[in-house]
Amino acid sequence: MDSETNFLITIIENTLKLTPIMLLMVFGTIFGLFFIFSFLLIFLVNGYYIRTVKDTINGNIGIPDWNNIFGLLKKGISYTFGLFLLGIIFQIPVYLLSFGLIFLNFDIPELFISSFAFLLSFLSWTYIPLGTLNYIEKNKFLALFNFKKSFKLYSREYIGYLVLLLVLLGFYSLLEYVASYFLGSVIETVSLNQNLLYDTKFLISQLLWIPALYLLSTAYFTIYLCVAKGAGIYYRNLSLKTS
Repeated sequence: MDSETNFLITIIENTLKLTPIMLLMVFGTIFGLFFIFSFLLIFLVNGYYIRTVKDTINGNIGIPDWNNIFGLLKKGISYTFGLFLLGIIFQIPVYLLSFGLIFLNFDIPELFISSFAFLLSFLSWTYIPLGTLNYIEKNKFLALFNFKKSFKLYSREYIGYLVLLLVLLGFYSLLEYVASYFLGSVIETVSLNQNLLYDTKFLISQLLWIPALYLLSTAYFTIYLCVAKGAGIYYRNLSLKTS
């Protein structure tokens, strides 16, 4: 056994000797920091997404720099909050319909409600790239919610972009499913044999999840960049046709 492995085993063994309260404090702190870091990462990536689309529209074929992190976070917070509001707006009709049917005591099949919710989700998925382009063009937060102006950016080529988006998201969903399957197998194994939580060799073997999650995150970010570049190219081509 090399020195690195012995070091990891020592850390894990010392961790397992902690009292339950101390373990809760340690893992609670780790979870809290991870929770905050996750939100900051989402804001940062969404800000970089907006920058990538904008740079592509301006003719920059390459990948934008990561300079002005504060600017990326600021733009990412604004855009993420806008997406959150859009999600609520598109789901309001579903809640109104559901509460209305309950209030009027109408017996409507759940399949109808589910189909209606799926239709609105599809419309939301279709609209968001157009709203994002209008948001970038006008550089105003409310432009994200200007449905009339945003839908004017629609063209036949947009269908091709949506197909590309669907293929990329489908590929990522497949990777995510495979990762979830193996992770579920590990969780099931541990639930059947909880003594594995005290098996240092088993715990060390689970460190393989670190590079696996890194590869999954890299795949997600690459797809995200492709989506951003595709949106920018679509808007640039549309502008050339209409000019």
